[in-house]
Amino acid sequence: MNNFKIRKLERTDAQEFQRLRLFALQNNSTSFGSSFEEEVKKSLEQFEVFIDPTNERVFWGAFEDDKLIGMVGLGREDGVKTEHKGFIRSMFVDPSARKRGVASELIGTAINYSEAQMKLEQLTLAVNSTNIEAINLYKKFRFVEYGMEPNALKIEGKYFAEVLMYRLNVP
Repeated sequence: MNNFKIRKLERTDAQEFQRLRLFALQNNSTSFGSSFEEEVKKSLEQFEVFIDPTNERVFWGAFEDDKLIGMVGLGREDGVKTEHKGFIRSMFVDPSARKRGVASELIGTAINYSEAQMKLEQLTLAVNSTNIEAINLYKKFRFVEYGMEPNALKIEGKYFAEVLMYRLNVP
């Protein structure tokens, strides 16, 4: 039985989002393009604006009571020629909440919304090549590897590759 609830994040969730994002960046730095050092300088208002739902971008959170335990972002590409595509970003589940289906619920929610509400035809994402659990999760949701970006991230002098994945939103 799931003891968590998935819902769209709103501006009022910014403090919880900021808390979990900073935790994620500090403890899983190889999973994000952003850094803790950059994000910790941002104001609460900047986080409010960042997660405020729009027609082009939305975040979901998994909540246990009032505590945010997981998050995922979905956005639409800019431009007439690429507006049929979207992307998954900022996927993270607190280690204490893993192995409970939180990640699957979050990614499933984002995919369903991308199809039903945003009418996106394709989703993309990038995942650290060493994060086998995440890669396997995405494969369960019909994401396919299409490339590898070597040296995608440089953290404390060490390089990390990212697996590039896509999913066609067709039956």
